[in-house]
Amino acid sequence: AQSAAARREKETLVKVPLMPLEAVVDRFGLLPKESWLSSFCKAEKARGRRTLVYVRQTGTRDIQDRLESVLKQSGVQAITLYGSVDPRRRERWIEDHGYVDALITNPRLVQTGLDLISFQTVVFYEPEYSLYTLWQALRRVWRLGQTHPVKAVFAVYKDAMEAQALALMGRKMRAAQTLYGDEVGGAIVPAEEGDFITELAREVLRGAELDDLQSLFADEMRVSNSPMGCPTEISPVLIPVSPKTWLDWALEHQAAKAAAGRRSAGKRSNIVQPGQLSIWNNPKEE
Repeated sequence: AQSAAARREKETLVKVPLMPLEAVVDRFGLLPKESWLSSFCKAEKARGRRTLVYVRQTGTRDIQDRLESVLKQSGVQAITLYGSVDPRRRERWIEDHGYVDALITNPRLVQTGLDLISFQTVVFYEPEYSLYTLWQALRRVWRLGQTHPVKAVFAVYKDAMEAQALALMGRKMRAAQTLYGDEVGGAIVPAEEGDFITELAREVLRGAELDDLQSLFADEMRVSNSPMGCPTEISPVLIPVSPKTWLDWALEHQAAKAAAGRRSAGKRSNIVQPGQLSIWNNPKEE
């Protein structure tokens, strides 16, 4: 027993990494999507537009602090809305930080009950797998009181899994708009996220071809400059018609009355065709 205890004391544990992974970027480097986001938000700031950035990874792999730091380094005043803020105080909290150029948050924190019409641009930095949550989050800025055109941007890496997820989401958006109309957020039963993940896995295992995202969403072009606008298709241009004068109205009325008189006179006349017997006309005696 003593020798076994002595052997255990002499044992040492050695940690051997199974797969050593180097850092994707160094401390001061940026990922391609991060570089794009900083440039995009900076350009929107120059146009006088505020940007709402939606991210999904806000739990174990929280990337909000890094994105906020990246935006601030590029000259964009950014702030993050965390889940620790009381839901009843979130709208007031956002109003108190109305000086920022960009707001970073999880779409589930603002999907219902908030008016974010002070923002004009929405960036989905990561795919949102719930169509209900996606549409509700988009409608936070696209609602009554919005006086500017709203821009919605989905940022994905080309040929990556998230691009395939966005393509599948685009098809679901098109189907949902056919079923529920323009307001997909008004669906009675929200779609479950788990169903979407399962369908996405089937798409990958089946080796389905990836849809072209630009052509997919080009067919679903939605534009509305109205404060009460909803995502509807562009209406055709209506050509204004000059109002009629009293003289035009009188002439049309007189012509219509004359035409009606001719029709009534034609109905009253009793024309007998040659060779036709009639009880009103006696045949000539030879």
